[in-house]
Amino acid sequence: AWPAGTVLGPAEIHAVPPRGQWRVPRAAGRTTGRAVGLRPLAWRFVVGPPTVQLESEVAGGALLFNVPAPASNTSRLNFTAHAGLGLRVNVPGAHLHTGYRFHHMSNAGRGEVNPGVESHMWYVGMTLR
Repeated sequence: AWPAGTVLGPAEIHAVPPRGQWRVPRAAGRTTGRAVGLRPLAWRFVVGPPTVQLESEVAGGALLFNVPAPASNTSRLNFTAHAGLGLRVNVPGAHLHTGYRFHHMSNAGRGEVNPGVESHMWYVGMTLR
């Protein structure tokens, strides 16, 4: 279940907030948040024959939202981390990627409460060479 008015898509929210609950805005209609992010820390390891390879990755960064996210009594600045495992298929001029990522986002205690949002993501992509 996911609180009405949150600014993120469906995800599991893990935390024990003080006073029993987060303050989530109850705006008429849909509440939308926007963010800009930077992911300066990333590591990818690829192993296997040249045609089909196994890849693993870990990365970390930050997101700055235009509103407090994921609830109104948190902060606008959140930190992110993800780890993933997938396959990379090498075709002429490109790499095709598919796999799974576990993604975590929290504010590292910078807000009144620190709800962590954890998401399970399947991805498909292409990198041009």
